[in-house]
Amino acid sequence: MSRASVFFMGVALILAIPAVGSTQSANDDCANAIVVTDGAPSATFDITAGDTNDGAGSCMTWYNIWYEYTATCTGVAVVDTCGGSFDSMLAAYDGLTCSPLGTELACVDDACGSQALVSFPVTVGDEILIEVGSFGWYAGSGGLNISCAASPANDTCTGAAADPASYGITGDGSWPDDTAPAANDYQLSSAYASAYCGWSTDTQSPDVVYFFDVSNGSGDVTLSMSNPSFDASLWVVTDCADLDGTVLDCADNIDGPGTETLTLTGLEDGRYYVICDGYTASTAGTFTLTSTGVDVPVELVRMIVD
Repeated sequence: MSRASVFFMGVALILAIPAVGSTQSANDDCANAIVVTDGAPSATFDITAGDTNDGAGSCMTWYNIWYEYTATCTGVAVVDTCGGSFDSMLAAYDGLTCSPLGTELACVDDACGSQALVSFPVTVGDEILIEVGSFGWYAGSGGLNISCAASPANDTCTGAAADPASYGITGDGSWPDDTAPAANDYQLSSAYASAYCGWSTDTQSPDVVYFFDVSNGSGDVTLSMSNPSFDASLWVVTDCADLDGTVLDCADNIDGPGTETLTLTGLEDGRYYVICDGYTASTAGTFTLTSTGVDVPVELVRMIVD
């Protein structure tokens, strides 16, 4: 065995052994997850060098601890570690099984500074595993904040289709809105986010959706997220079930709060979905969506993201 191999094996053994004198958290193992409910904080924690990594999730590979949460509402659950003392990460999984873990609902690193925030749709009674971990071999203390609230009317694509008369607006116009109460329902893959929006990774921020119909073909439409209170992004698809395959364009040109504008030209007849989004997991807030149809009448209908 080479000296290099011996060296790296030694490093691996050192990292795998809890530091002498370090206390291991009671919920270090997934099987010992602590039950939590809504609260700010819902729980406090102190991740130490005595904690290990387990769970075989794809989100994090460093120190982690575990919590069990049962949704108290039908709507959107928001979990964060904002205000903690170290670079933390968060993940959420459907169900309470540890091996294997259930479907990953969210995984976020930096959101509020170097702390994390995730949001995901829930139905009252849903059981969720929450994984709190460190980015790198950092350790520190923090609070786990959890809230659950009903989704806004425009949190899913199916909402507008179910009741278009309640949301339909014909012609040019503007619609004040707020993404903060919404879930992260839609996100492009990393490759498509980079190609169309300039992001290095897919966005996991709360999003709301609108749609418009082109009926006379070859139309031009200009859309803007005006005066957002957060770092906004705006993108358009023709199928909410196939985001990567049907994305047309994306506007995310302003670093920080600022109006994002997108112009689509030569549109054919059909329905187009406008996703009002943010840059990172914690970027959400108020904005006004405006639309201008140049060559064709455009029906823009307020909608719910699915």
